[in-house]
Amino acid sequence: MRLLKSFGWVAGAGSLVLAVAVPARAALIYSATGSPSLVGTETGDLGVLKSFTTDVTFTYVSGDTGVIIAELGQAAVNTGWHDSQVELASDGTIRVAVWPFNGGQGNANEINLGAAPLGSDTVQYSYDDTLQLLSAQVNGGPISMYAITRQDPISNGQSQQRFAFGAPESTSQSLGNANTFQAYSDTISSVQIYDVVPEPASLGFVALSTLGLLARRRSIR
Repeated sequence: MRLLKSFGWVAGAGSLVLAVAVPARAALIYSATGSPSLVGTETGDLGVLKSFTTDVTFTYVSGDTGVIIAELGQAAVNTGWHDSQVELASDGTIRVAVWPFNGGQGNANEINLGAAPLGSDTVQYSYDDTLQLLSAQVNGGPISMYAITRQDPISNGQSQQRFAFGAPESTSQSLGNANTFQAYSDTISSVQIYDVVPEPASLGFVALSTLGLLARRRSIR
């Protein structure tokens, strides 16, 4: 596994514990962990990411809302090319999405992972560009999938691929919620971004070809 970029590490902040393991064949291109919170930071340019897997660990406090991870086509947040990928909706649920190729992000183009458990939560989500499939889970639970053709910043003519954490983001998916993720102490404790998706078996997928990828949503229990 190659670590190509590290950001925001603070010595002595403690070791990283992930709820979901990503296979060693995946190339880790971004890792950030430590204290203070990662809220308000961004990755820098990661190049072209057609397929990717992201793990984000954060602390959920009752009533907290807002965008946890946003995708950018430039350094500036909430301007130019930008979209929400992980957020806490105003109803307390975790929503995951990628920007659809034909535009029009909204409730019809997202995965709803259900109510966020209080305390520390780890969300893992992957987009497979070959299968055109978004998958997501929280705390190693059931995997939800959504068939969607993603538009990434590079294919839209931008020169960069970045991710921002807890930044202002107006393309939020749910119920008009565009707030910044509240900056409680150590709210976002770690983020890892890999440049490939895990093997299906490593996440508990069962015979992807039998799932009917044209279905809008599926959940494996």
